[in-house]
Amino acid sequence: MIQISIMNLDSIRQFAAKRWYNPATTILFCLLSLNFNAGFYPDNVLVSFSESLYYVQESAESVSVVVELSHITSIPSRVEFKITNERATAWEDYLPVRGTLVFMPGEVQKIIAVSIVNDTRGEPAESFDLSLIDARNASLGEIASAKIVIQDDDNSLSANWLPIDTPSLYLELSDDTGGFPSLLGYSVSMAGDVDGDSFGDILIGAYENSDFFDEAGIAYLIYAKNLATIDDDYLDLGMNAIGFYGSQDLAWVGHSVSSGGDIDGDGAGDFAISGRFLSVNDVDRAGVAYIFFSSDLPQKAGEYAIDDIASVTLTRTKPFSEVGFEVFVGGDVDGDDIADVLVRANFDPTRHTGGVYLVPGSVLRNHIDGLIDLDVTQGVIRIFSDKAYVDAGRTITLLDDFDGDRLPEIALGSRNGMAFYAPDQESVRIPGLWILPSRVLLGKNEINLDKDEEIIRFNLDTDVSHHIAVGSAGDLDQDGLGDAIVGIAPTGLLEDSPGSAAVILGSTLSNLAGENALANEVDLFIISEEQGFYERGDHFGWSVTEKAGDIDLDGIPDLVIGARGSSLNGIQSGAIYIIPGELVQRKLLSDQSILYVQREAEVMVVVGSRDLMLLGSKRRISNASDIDGDGYFDILVGAPGEGSNGDLPGSVFIIWGEVLTRLWVQVPE
Repeated sequence: MIQISIMNLDSIRQFAAKRWYNPATTILFCLLSLNFNAGFYPDNVLVSFSESLYYVQESAESVSVVVELSHITSIPSRVEFKITNERATAWEDYLPVRGTLVFMPGEVQKIIAVSIVNDTRGEPAESFDLSLIDARNASLGEIASAKIVIQDDDNSLSANWLPIDTPSLYLELSDDTGGFPSLLGYSVSMAGDVDGDSFGDILIGAYENSDFFDEAGIAYLIYAKNLATIDDDYLDLGMNAIGFYGSQDLAWVGHSVSSGGDIDGDGAGDFAISGRFLSVNDVDRAGVAYIFFSSDLPQKAGEYAIDDIASVTLTRTKPFSEVGFEVFVGGDVDGDDIADVLVRANFDPTRHTGGVYLVPGSVLRNHIDGLIDLDVTQGVIRIFSDKAYVDAGRTITLLDDFDGDRLPEIALGSRNGMAFYAPDQESVRIPGLWILPSRVLLGKNEINLDKDEEIIRFNLDTDVSHHIAVGSAGDLDQDGLGDAIVGIAPTGLLEDSPGSAAVILGSTLSNLAGENALANEVDLFIISEEQGFYERGDHFGWSVTEKAGDIDLDGIPDLVIGARGSSLNGIQSGAIYIIPGELVQRKLLSDQSILYVQREAEVMVVVGSRDLMLLGSKRRISNASDIDGDGYFDILVGAPGEGSNGDLPGSVFIIWGEVLTRLWVQVPE
């Protein structure tokens, strides 16, 4: 008779340690152990990091990263690991390691230790990636890469880096959403002088706000005079602003906001707020652009249904038009001394085509308290393309006159590179930027972006999809012609290429009129991150100056460029780069064609102060208005990500020009 002993084993390691020498049971034991081991080596053994993100203080001098197996095994498992630089530099910020982890039977956890170099330099947060590769007797799990962020603790960031929450530098505008997402700060605009007190007012949007209806959205108008009563660095919008909320679910009111001119002729600033997904007269997602005349506004702070207050409503009668994806209220394009409005819409959603309507101010004056159908109203100019996947007008601005007719020129941004909307079709390369001299509009009711010979078209010679933001750079070289600033940011979070911005001088644009222009064949001044010193996925160039203002009061307009995904001071906290116009002018005069932001001590970087803050997200950054009346241009920038309480309401920051100028690094000549 064969006797079988039953044992209570806590683990395979205990089981393997037992040695039975009874000849009567040895063969049976071997059979049992083989079956037992097969049952405890499942095919889905995974090896992965325990966490995807680690923070370490520089002074800690090392960081321990945990690697785990999902199951106990009875045979060894192996996995190799390596380090990839992001912002951090091997040997300067950490000591590189590479090797193989071996999990012996019964082991489920290993530690990778990386030494951190503790220097005495003040610097922004730096990061590197640890990756697991080439697993054997296991498969790579969901967390096969871990980011290690080295946080500097040498008192402060280096002299030309400032956290956005630097005392006295800022005023934060926010709203209590009860912990619900709002995306406040996705759209921002200096509203001009709406109330007639000679100070610039503020317009901001929060298109996912659900205070009244689910994702109905809301936009706020804040008078500059209300800011003077604030004693600290925070303003609650619910108590100090006029709010305009959507009156139906998924209206997305506040997706775009804009102001910059007087439409009704009363001398005060008028403005526009979009409701991108709003349905009108049973037309699903027709979208609207609401126009507000200052004389129609409520006298008291509070929140109002936007349909009850708007002076004029612009829309289409075709579903999914999404009128108001972008709106722009600016200068006088047609020369009648009345501010005009530009609004983007989807022209043919099935072909992924978008374009822009130019609505003259004179047309708006004649439709007060009315609804304008953009396709049938006389005087409205339709700007379109016949080609599929062309989405002109994702960013809209007006450039200062460069062709000598004293009228502004229209600039339309898009995505550029390969379009990935149709996986079953060939990828399509599309233009990224169109510039329309004002003379193109004369006597026309529609303009074909593909055919008009006077339109300047820019393409990028790349297969990587880029987001194109465009703004007015003023007159940087002081030749009397308006210049442009164009942000060029890779759209993917993992694109391994730096973002950049291009300054296009008015003299160059005037010579290009009537030509197709490939960006690499045109004289451009490039502002860029340096190869090897940029953060993958930081989206440098995602937003640019809407209209450049002279922040440092040296007589030359200064530029602001956003990098919404920057992790210089926290994961995707965002950043804005402030480039002195005098520095750009100096480079131009010396025939230099590129400026690397990491090399120039005169470039000021204002960084986000919280993870996922996304400072600099919106396509436009405003810095051409003096909000507090101290004679300095202030900066208005959105941060629609995580709030100070850990929720996702978003914020808007006013960066005071006078304080910024005092803190700005001054390099002696």
